[in-house]
Amino acid sequence: MSDTLKWDSWVEKYKPITNPSGNTNFDGFMFETFGSDVQYLKDLGKSNYYYWTLIAEGDDLSIISGVHWINRLGYFVTEIPSEDKGVYVQL
Repeated sequence: MSDTLKWDSWVEKYKPITNPSGNTNFDGFMFETFGSDVQYLKDLGKSNYYYWTLIAEGDDLSIISGVHWINRLGYFVTEIPSEDKGVYVQL
């Protein structure tokens, strides 16, 4: 069963890292889906459980655990891994 969190609860629980490139989207936590941001994420070498994907579904935005390609707008990486791939952040 998936776990649904609000943004503040997710930040507190999973502790997203700040994007060192200076991207200020989502309190400085979001990484782009191209270029040096993606290379930085690859170089971290973390398991998929530390990565999260910002997705758009119609006019709604949400963050889901894991790396996804469909409807992706950005990525996040956290200090604390998700317990499974069923964590959903409602924005």
